[in-house]
Amino acid sequence: MAGSGNEVDGWTSSENMQGHFEKHGQAMNYGSSRSYSAGARANMSAQGTISGTAKNGNGNRAYFNPSTGRLTLVNSNGRIISYMPSNERYFNKHFE
Repeated sequence: MAGSGNEVDGWTSSENMQGHFEKHGQAMNYGSSRSYSAGARANMSAQGTISGTAKNGNGNRAYFNPSTGRLTLVNSNGRIISYMPSNERYFNKHFE
């Protein structure tokens, strides 16, 4: 249900997923929000992905794949907050 604010495909909301797709999807070579969302979920269990908990104590968790430079951020309930290009420096600065 796009526009309803309900959780969709593991994201906190359809609006959040759509907003992040519009911000990062094209740069990450995704042609649709559906494929972008699937990529976010796949990144969490991809070979070589490392994970860490936010250093600020908010319970968020990041899944970063150094070989692709992609990071999936989830909240303490396991819902996807963001999926974006990143790097090890960012991951190491914010997650442990």
